[in-house]
Amino acid sequence: MHDRLAGVARQFLQTDIGFAGYVVADAAVPQSVRKRAPFAVEFPNCAAAQCMVAWANRIDHHVDVTANQQRPGFFSRLSAWWR
Repeated sequence: MHDRLAGVARQFLQTDIGFAGYVVADAAVPQSVRKRAPFAVEFPNCAAAQCMVAWANRIDHHVDVTANQQRPGFFSRLSAWWR
């Protein structure tokens, strides 16, 4: 799925998207759909829910790391644009 999405993003948006993670096929997902409940709430220990937790942790870590980096000021960004 990532390869297909990355190809579409490259073709139409001229950008690359990184691989963020995956969710395994899990019988708990269709069961929770039938119950109209989120699988992570209905079956918090299922494999799909664990994949979602791992994915959220990776995103959270990335946000923490990028938030701690100093963003260049307006004039720095403007001068970089002219280079």
